Amino acid sequence: MRAMRTRSLLLAASLATALSGCYGGVYIGIGDDAQAPSVALNVTPAQVTTPGTINLSASVTAERPVVQVQFFERTAAGTVLLATDVDSPFEIDVTVSASDNGTLQFFATATDTGGLSGQSATVQVPVAIP
Repeated sequence: MRAMRTRSLLLAASLATALSGCYGGVYIGIGDDAQAPSVALNVTPAQVTTPGTINLSASVTAERPVVQVQFFERTAAGTVLLATDVDSPFEIDVTVSASDNGTLQFFATATDTGGLSGQSATVQVPVAIP
């Protein structure tokens, strides 16, 4: 495998040298320089005072198609996967009750067709249901 890569690099260097007299730039891309998806998590409502649902929606910017967005909750016991969405718009609803009083913390990750993943910032949602 290493010998094949070395031969490929030598061939690329030889071609670049041969073509450099063509009065144009020569670009030889080696490897993949794609960026991981950028994820922003939006939570509505931002504060909960009555039982019901909150909506988590992820806005994703990516160079490649997005294959999935996963929504997580951070708890005292660890990170919990809430759902995986494979279709845009990427969103889920979460049921909230008085037993959730305190601060809920959510984040999302997006994965593209190249296997690169990006993670949103954690969004905190105060819950105060009487």
